Amino acid sequence: MEKIIRHKSGHTITFQETSAETSGELTKMRVKLYPTSNNPLHFHKRFTQQVIPVKGTVCIKLKNGERNFLSDGDTFFAEKLIPHSVINPGASPIEYEVVCKPGQPNLEKGYRLKFELDNQNINPTLLDSWLLLDMRGTYPIGLRYKIFSFLKRFFLFKWLLYKRLQQLEKKVQTTSASQRTVVMTEQIEK
Repeated sequence: MEKIIRHKSGHTITFQETSAETSGELTKMRVKLYPTSNNPLHFHKRFTQQVIPVKGTVCIKLKNGERNFLSDGDTFFAEKLIPHSVINPGASPIEYEVVCKPGQPNLEKGYRLKFELDNQNINPTLLDSWLLLDMRGTYPIGLRYKIFSFLKRFFLFKWLLYKRLQQLEKKVQTTSASQRTVVMTEQIEK
């Protein structure tokens, strides 16, 4: 298993089963989310997502404002295109498992890249943020996403996104080993 840490927030993701390990069947992650951390309301086009609390209470917010509080033994299942967000409503860190079907190698790669950029204090531009979300198959609700989706239809814009992704990956790769102390990727024995 591989664990990545976002040092500014303490947010961690442990890849319990990757798309490669399951022959594309699923991606399974264990997420540790600190208080006041959340992700914006979003949806996924390419995969379903199951959220299973492991430690603490997990809040799932839906587009209509409804909030579902989940604890040990509960499960939330988001079909494709269902807007949702995961929130830590408490004062202590929470942990939950996320199962994405089918497996999502770009989601895994996108989280690794995002965490490395954050840990190296490389502030992504708005375009970079869109690109990282798109890479992970995560689409926020709102006008910005609609503009991004419209622009993405054009070949030139797609080419620019591809080139920018290469630049971001190169920026992360060229960081020397001594500067990578903030990027914590460790192998955990199963």
